[in-house]
Amino acid sequence: MASTPPLDFDHHKGDEIPTKHKEAIRQLHWFGKVPKLQLQERYHLGDTTINRILAYDAVKNKSSLYKLKQ
Repeated sequence: MASTPPLDFDHHKGDEIPTKHKEAIRQLHWFGKVPKLQLQERYHLGDTTINRILAYDAVKNKSSLYKLKQ
């Protein structure tokens, strides 16, 4: 039986959260329907941090907008 790979997330307060983990959090919540509380426990992040990650719309990124316009 296949299992999920170990979580390579070692976040220290004040450090930037890698983009791959931010995207994983968004996908788990929006597509996987994982509740915010479970994400907080899994990633050891606070409610405010999770809300900021979920509120961020990747399309707002200037490089993404440029790619969409082409």
